[in-house]
Amino acid sequence: MTAGNERPSHSPTPLRANAIGLGGAVIMSAAIMGPAVSTFFNPQFSTPFAGAATPFVYFACLVAMLITASGVMAMAARLPSAGAFYTT
Repeated sequence: MTAGNERPSHSPTPLRANAIGLGGAVIMSAAIMGPAVSTFFNPQFSTPFAGAATPFVYFACLVAMLITASGVMAMAARLPSAGAFYTT
């Protein structure tokens, strides 16, 4: 075990250029977006719970997604990594 402010002795492995091709990137993106896309294209399942407020719920979710996307863009500009949200 290490003390409070000591760092491990190993250095992180650098990312390999072109490690993920277009196909791999598309498959990972589709897997991550799957739940959101299924909800977006099937509003008949969420409408009974939201009722007349369904358009507002979709708009509120759009605003939340745009805020999240802007944060991810700002983070990616400072910490470019293949780890998406998980950076070291």
